[in-house]
Amino acid sequence: MKKITILLALMLMPLMMMAQSSAVKKAAKSMFKLTTFDANGTLLNTGYGVFVDAEGTCLATWEAFIGASKANIIDAQGRKYDVDCLIGANEIYNVSKFRVIVPDDKKMVITPIAVAQTKIAEGGESWLAEYAIKAPILKKYQPSKVESFQNDLPYYIYEETAADELAGSPFLNANGELLGLMQPSKQRTDIYCPSAQYAMSMTVSGFTAKQATMRLTKMRIALPDTYDQAVVALFMNQGNNSSENILGMAEEFITKFPTNSEGYNIKAVQYADKGQFAEAAQIMATSIEKCEKKDEAHFDYSKLILNKLLYSNDSTYTDWTFEKSIEEVDAAYAINPQPIYTLHKAKVLYAAQKYDEAYNTFMDVTKTNMRSAECFYNAFLCLQAKNESKEKCIELLDSAVACFSQPFTQEAAQYLMIRGKYLEENGMYRKAAFDFGEYEKLMGQYMNAKFYYLKEQTELKAKIYDKALEDIDKAITLAPNEELYLAEKAMLQIRVNMLDEGMETAQQCMTRFPELGDGYAVYGLAQILKGKKKDGLATLEKAKELGSEMAAPIIEKYGK
Repeated sequence: MKKITILLALMLMPLMMMAQSSAVKKAAKSMFKLTTFDANGTLLNTGYGVFVDAEGTCLATWEAFIGASKANIIDAQGRKYDVDCLIGANEIYNVSKFRVIVPDDKKMVITPIAVAQTKIAEGGESWLAEYAIKAPILKKYQPSKVESFQNDLPYYIYEETAADELAGSPFLNANGELLGLMQPSKQRTDIYCPSAQYAMSMTVSGFTAKQATMRLTKMRIALPDTYDQAVVALFMNQGNNSSENILGMAEEFITKFPTNSEGYNIKAVQYADKGQFAEAAQIMATSIEKCEKKDEAHFDYSKLILNKLLYSNDSTYTDWTFEKSIEEVDAAYAINPQPIYTLHKAKVLYAAQKYDEAYNTFMDVTKTNMRSAECFYNAFLCLQAKNESKEKCIELLDSAVACFSQPFTQEAAQYLMIRGKYLEENGMYRKAAFDFGEYEKLMGQYMNAKFYYLKEQTELKAKIYDKALEDIDKAITLAPNEELYLAEKAMLQIRVNMLDEGMETAQQCMTRFPELGDGYAVYGLAQILKGKKKDGLATLEKAKELGSEMAAPIIEKYGK
């Protein structure tokens, strides 16, 4: 009996090895080769990885994606798939999770691998699969150490060697389950294998694309599965992305949230930016048809049309008009009467140069909860375009500023500047100087020399000479190489009877900018006022030769 038992055991051992080998061989079919390219299609890097589901989710090396704009994989059967988007990545463990585009007819041919949920012990059996079409190569490895990382997941260390080029190749256990992907050592001859459970746990959020690791690639980042997070990702990820990536995000958003307008709108904007207006119009028609909040879809369409009319040079596509834009925003308002739609309509009317209607519509908005400085300012622009009285225009600018409580914050600054310039242009210099002073208090650290020159000129006209001198000095400090400012200071000093100081400043101007006639003109005027008429007139002739327009009137006045 004992002999029979031993004999049966000996007979079963090869069968067990065959079963074990079969599972590993089958799992190796999940492997693929990853190839990445830059924006011009130039080959960047290669690596390896595995399918983890039949829908096209994959794990692979991360380094291959650095700087990449496009990528594809070729599976163990020689089939090619384009990489759609990244889901997650970790630079330390050199692993990435991503999705490839899988046509429906190919989903059944993918051989996904199961991820091991239990660790193997030190010295346990594992196999490293090396990529090869039809017949992946399997080599047995035994981990010398099993450490822990990321919430007690296994981290396998092999005191053995493998080519660096094999990074991303899968380590399999005896059941053909994925332990993790091979990571070569940067400094030693060891090779490592962080548990694939870590990579599988990667998920995408609205801020994934802003992570430092993800900023190293130009591949598209997947959208989250929840609507709120997907909206965050959709709008945050547009700035530095290619048009192709933005379209990919829009398409994914439409697939996940077909009754929400954001995806359709962004997709239509991309087509419109390319001059494909008829296609953009069709996308917006689909949005209006399918979206639950049809007012938002109509509103998006109205904005898209207005944007085209304002910023596109195209004159061949004539279906989009100001009237069409108004029609769409009116449709939005009819469904959901929101003040934001009224505000937008007012902007369309203003762009269409229908200033009376635009003014009345902007003023309608000021009677709602969207009353704002912007509304009053836009109403002012309408009156200004109609050449209405300055009193009415100033009244609207006053209302714009009054929308902010005192003490003012920086939000009020632009409206103080706008009012100040309008007051200055209309001869109300002291009031303008006051607004410029308030603007300076709010934005002082951001001031430039041009602002201080404007302020000085206004104060000069208002006869606020002490402030004018202060401000021209600030302009000179901020722009010491601007020749105009020294001449202006010299002239101002002479105007307030600071003749010696004016002559000194004019001399500085002549020394630093010998080709500037205005410096000589001011110096010549100072000489005359100091009683040196002959010398002064000679200096003025020199200024005239250098092209100073100031010189001739002074010569005419004092040369008789």
